[in-house]
Amino acid sequence: MADASTQTLLFWNIHEKPIYESVVRLCHSHGVDFLLLAESNLNGARLLEALNQGDSRYWPIFAQPNDLAVFARHPPLSAVRTIKIPRLDPLDRIQPSDSNVLFFRIRIGPHPFNLVLVHLRSQLRGKPIDWGEGIRNVNSRIRLFEKTKVKDDRTIVVGDFNMNPFDEGLVAASGFHAMMTRDLATERGRFVDRLPHPFFYNPMWSRFGCEKTTGRPPGTFFYDKAEFVRYYWNLFDQVLVRPSMLGHFADEDLEVIQHDGHSPL
Repeated sequence: MADASTQTLLFWNIHEKPIYESVVRLCHSHGVDFLLLAESNLNGARLLEALNQGDSRYWPIFAQPNDLAVFARHPPLSAVRTIKIPRLDPLDRIQPSDSNVLFFRIRIGPHPFNLVLVHLRSQLRGKPIDWGEGIRNVNSRIRLFEKTKVKDDRTIVVGDFNMNPFDEGLVAASGFHAMMTRDLATERGRFVDRLPHPFFYNPMWSRFGCEKTTGRPPGTFFYDKAEFVRYYWNLFDQVLVRPSMLGHFADEDLEVIQHDGHSPL
């Protein structure tokens, strides 16, 4: 990579499709440093062989059967540390192999940061209380990770949230507490019921609709089941940024990709 302080992340829920060529084309054409996949059953060895054609050099960081997979470009493996998932209780039995959230500490260039990859439960499965408690569980782990594991909040959360930016799990203080503007997010947080709740900034709000004026797709997931309330286009795939990282994140660099350089996605 030309600039070690600049990192490009690509997240894609590939829905168990064998789309090796598209993944590789996107990584090569966009200079992707961290490839983050969900619902992936791609063969890791085959994918690495394709990724490492020419001058590219990728390493496998994490692989979860039929779901989460992470690959990094160029940096030595010592620069990317997988952190044990914070336990909420001594009897907590969570393991990376069956978790919907993964934690990484990235030390590349002068600005180390925390990367959290999520693939959260669909709202179409289970009861609302199960879904809501799952969101609070993930956020409790993220806050514990920041306070006890790495002792800083330079955190970016990326993945398939199975929620839109306006859903309660993303905006609630006990959830991700993700704000739609930088100005709000830079206040760092607020107290609710006398307890502090830190903010995330969610730049995905600006990616809804307006495809004719912006040239961007109106969402990341299209769903048209015949129900009384249906948004059709959703933004389930998102990136959240802590206020302490806003100086290193440019909104204009966030892209919902429509084409892999050879075929439309």
